[in-house]
Amino acid sequence: MAEIKLPVTITFVNLKHIDITNGDANIVMLNEHIRNYIDNDLSELALEINSPWGSGKTYSVNQYIKNDEEDKNTWVSVSVNGVQADEIEELFISSFIQSLDTSTSGVIAKSTNFITKFIPDSQSVGPVSINLPISSLRNKIVENYITKRNDRTKQNESLKKLVFVIDDVERIQNVNALKKLFGIVSVFLQEQLHAHAIILVNEDQLGKDEKSFFLENREKIINQVVTVTKRKNDVIAELMDDAITTQDASIIQSLTSNLTRITQENGSDNVNYRTLKVFISDINLILHYLNKNEGYNAFTDAQKKVFWYELTQAVFTILVAFREKSVDFTNSKPSFDELDSLRYLTLNNIQAITQFVAHGTTLDTQQLVDDFSRRYSLFTSNVSLDKLRNFRELSQEDLSTAQNELASNGTFTDALSKVPDLIAFFNLIDFLHEKKLWLSTNDNYDTVNAGIKAALLKSELKDLHSELVNEKMFHRNEKIVKLLDKVIQEKTSGNDAHNETINKIKAGNYEATTQYNLSSQNPEEQYILRSLITALGDDSLTPKEKLNILSFLKDAIGEIPEPLLKQYIEVLLKLTTDSDDAVLKFVAEEQLRIKIAPQVVYDIQSGKQIETAKHAISEKNILADQILQYLSESIEARRYMIINNQTSGSKYIEVQNTLEFMNENLSIITDIRKKTYQESLAQLQAVETDVNFKNLISQQTN
Repeated sequence: MAEIKLPVTITFVNLKHIDITNGDANIVMLNEHIRNYIDNDLSELALEINSPWGSGKTYSVNQYIKNDEEDKNTWVSVSVNGVQADEIEELFISSFIQSLDTSTSGVIAKSTNFITKFIPDSQSVGPVSINLPISSLRNKIVENYITKRNDRTKQNESLKKLVFVIDDVERIQNVNALKKLFGIVSVFLQEQLHAHAIILVNEDQLGKDEKSFFLENREKIINQVVTVTKRKNDVIAELMDDAITTQDASIIQSLTSNLTRITQENGSDNVNYRTLKVFISDINLILHYLNKNEGYNAFTDAQKKVFWYELTQAVFTILVAFREKSVDFTNSKPSFDELDSLRYLTLNNIQAITQFVAHGTTLDTQQLVDDFSRRYSLFTSNVSLDKLRNFRELSQEDLSTAQNELASNGTFTDALSKVPDLIAFFNLIDFLHEKKLWLSTNDNYDTVNAGIKAALLKSELKDLHSELVNEKMFHRNEKIVKLLDKVIQEKTSGNDAHNETINKIKAGNYEATTQYNLSSQNPEEQYILRSLITALGDDSLTPKEKLNILSFLKDAIGEIPEPLLKQYIEVLLKLTTDSDDAVLKFVAEEQLRIKIAPQVVYDIQSGKQIETAKHAISEKNILADQILQYLSESIEARRYMIINNQTSGSKYIEVQNTLEFMNENLSIITDIRKKTYQESLAQLQAVETDVNFKNLISQQTN
């Protein structure tokens, strides 16, 4: 059996390697192998085309079929995605019949006519109603097909070649279905129909048993393997030229070069074809709205170059993480580098792009243009700020001078009119200090930080709170969180109304606040919640005051948001171990079991707040035990649903998220709890039929 690798090398068994470097030559070569295979009347075995998902193997074959200008072949396309063993034969017969039906000059003009001559009654097989055993039907079809073919051969009439294209082999249900497929290809296609077969597969994605069987037995039905690994630079260039809707050649060139650079940094020569197509679709939609935007159309070429440089990286990085790595962006964002806050696109822009790419929400391109314009003006009009931002391009002496100039300029924060801009430069100053790149004096370092803090104190409370939520949610820099916390506390600590509310809750007098919403985004309410959680860890409070706070939080509606949930869990766990008050200890444990554990489980099952969930199950405590108990019960519920034939709906997603979460975090769970959970998995494994679930379970039970 010959093995061929494209485009890097062509490898024949016992023959030399031939390097292929030109992208167009790769497609030509693949087409030649398909053409030579089909034209070879002596070929009795199949052609396998093996390549990763998204590399374009299905697209390439479909394009070949589309360009079959002489119309000399009858093509039968069959996908075996999710197909079980007892469905294989019916699938191939149905597909075969339909191909003959639609053929303009095929062997059988109307398959239903010849089928009904043999079969008077009805049973559904594709478009044909039959009542014979499937093997009998196959024999009748083959007998009639061969007879008609031989008659036309004797009359020297041209006869179309029959070519089956079998796709998604790696997604077949199980090894038994794969064995059945091999049998159908061998007997039905090759021995009886004398058909050609092109098998499209991603060998790397075959299950362990399926791959073992496939590789050990493929020589029985396959005599040539072509491995396609199109070079990403060629794929990117071809797609950009063909699919980007703008007529601006400079934008296409910018997108192409940016995307090539980004994928090069990933270190792989492969690129997912489907991901690229989605990327282009997203960019085209953004372009559609940008072309109507006066601000964008007023950009200089230099501005557009920077704009597309950052937008390309943001969209593609998020898209790859979401589509290929299954990253949940509900409470996280892609990280580009330690100083990503200093990009022209702000953190809020990245959030909006994330929601656009991952969840299809509308992207506010006006906000995108406005923020970019502000940042661009800020960085280009303030020399000392821009120098620090581009410190990698400065000599040690120039960097030190820029830092001294910044500290001596008491009005440098006047240009930083937005909270995200102030935070971005605080992050930069902290980064330089941490990396021992702050070459000015410590006094100047303190002066710059004091200037940033003073500017933050002049900002609106809602803007400070919004930035704080972002920072806590995205887990960026703890120093930023502490700075914002301190600024907010200073702005609100003098508020008599807030302090009065907090004191009333401590005293148990909170009738007027019983409908307090824990999920509220109101800065004042968030301040009260944060103050109460902090107070629970204050040793100066009496047990009764802490009980009053817990009682208030228990009765409040909504869920504690991610930035504060982890802190609340830590405080409650501390009360369960350190408190000398038996009642306080009991109430804290009750709060963990009744309010916190269900919230964490819900977050796991819905794919949210994963970092807090990981933290919650990693320790040996009452909360982790309760969470694992609930998760085991959800696994048991899945088993019950299978037994009772109720395997669809929202419960499916909940179990999938549970299995995926546990698959990633099983190693951090203690052995005793892991054993209990795996016992539930073993019971589910015995009845599970879903291929995706079976793979996830096997990874956790092996």
